[in-house]
Amino acid sequence: MKKFRPGTKQGPSSELSESSSDDDLSDIHDFVQITKNLDPKTKIFITKLLEDLESVQAELATRDDDLLEQEKMYIACKEALVLERSDVGLFEQGLGQRSKRTCSHEEGKYFTQ
Repeated sequence: MKKFRPGTKQGPSSELSESSSDDDLSDIHDFVQITKNLDPKTKIFITKLLEDLESVQAELATRDDDLLEQEKMYIACKEALVLERSDVGLFEQGLGQRSKRTCSHEEGKYFTQ
């Protein structure tokens, strides 16, 4: 997501500025120049919009962190499930071999009588 910078200008003769640390001072200066001629209500409105935007960006960052944690938990659970399935498979193989030995041992009793 692209962050809004107060100095980002839009208009027919202006280009969007890149948000980098070198441009921060010029962005602030540009923002001051643009808002200097605005009436106080408009300045308050713009300030409120910027605060709301920052709040939403913070909320999205928190949600992103939560999703990353959920993804890690999902991967860990999936890995645990794979291990459990392999353990069950080994257990089934062991039971199968044991039951074959028991059956062949029982069959031997009948043939020797």
